[in-house]
Amino acid sequence: MSLTTSYFAILGEVEGRRISISRFNHPRTLAHVDEILRSFAPSIPLLTRYKGGKMGWPEYVRRYTEEQRAHYQETKGDFDELLKTAEHRRIVLACYERFEGPETKCHRILLYNMLKKVAARRDFDVKFIDEEIRTRR
Repeated sequence: MSLTTSYFAILGEVEGRRISISRFNHPRTLAHVDEILRSFAPSIPLLTRYKGGKMGWPEYVRRYTEEQRAHYQETKGDFDELLKTAEHRRIVLACYERFEGPETKCHRILLYNMLKKVAARRDFDVKFIDEEIRTRR
């Protein structure tokens, strides 16, 4: 099947198994979430530094990528399980940041691109569907 991304504000309008990859999940967002996978979220120190303005986007990208590489090395099964599920059903990775196009600064886009690479390298049969700009109805 497929894997795509979205954000919580419109998640109720999105089809598929909706998986939160956020460190913190507000109760009102959970109504539209089927599963929470915090292991794909940035660490609390990284998130706090970035959201607090103590680091810029390039540093955040580098550090989040390092965290997920370590995650992959320690627990390839987390990545495999997600991709195996996406082979058979539509998966939607979700978090808080509104999608504004290719310039969107959000870890879900970084993770999505990492999963594309893992899928290609390990022969997972997953169709990747890039997120599109949507507005709330």
